[in-house]
Amino acid sequence: MIILNLIQNMALLIALAAIFQTAAPRMKKSLFKYQILTGLLFGSAGILEMMTPLKFMPGIIFDGRTIVLSVGGLFGGPVTASIAAAVCGAYRWSLGGAGVWVGLGTILEASALGVIFYYLRRHIAQPLSAPFLWLFGLLVHVGMLVILLALPGGAGWAVLRQVGLPILALFPLVTMMVCWLFLNYERQMLNREALRASEENYRTLFETMAQGV
Repeated sequence: MIILNLIQNMALLIALAAIFQTAAPRMKKSLFKYQILTGLLFGSAGILEMMTPLKFMPGIIFDGRTIVLSVGGLFGGPVTASIAAAVCGAYRWSLGGAGVWVGLGTILEASALGVIFYYLRRHIAQPLSAPFLWLFGLLVHVGMLVILLALPGGAGWAVLRQVGLPILALFPLVTMMVCWLFLNYERQMLNREALRASEENYRTLFETMAQGV
């Protein structure tokens, strides 16, 4: 049952990545507006994840929000990550329960690591590789599991015993897959911009030659 629930969350994440790739080109005219809208999109995706969680006990839930927020930070930067974290944090706070502070901690941890890797990525000359993305997902979710140990009444250890291994096996892998979808989208956008620039250069050259003649 736990594995099936995790797979359901992963399928939702991949679907959301596909939706983002369809909607993002319409939002990119203004960078700041784009960051705000993508922050709201990632935040809404995190809420959807929290609406279909694994429930261990009242007030203690587990879901794929860490994947959503870490990917949002990695590809959207600090503005996108802050908005997404605020949206998810507000929703998690409204749910309440014994695990609310730990839940907020995982939201901050995943968002912060995403932003750190966002800046690290800007200093890496070569394209992000699959092992790098997998390692990114692993660090995010090892950190998340460490934070879960703070659950009251020793519940953190019970959670780790039940889902610790499935999380470390599946979540870094799915993080890598979702990041790969976003990388493919970025490559497509760069190719389109390069083609547009090439067409403009050709048009300018043609017009200049015509004027010379």
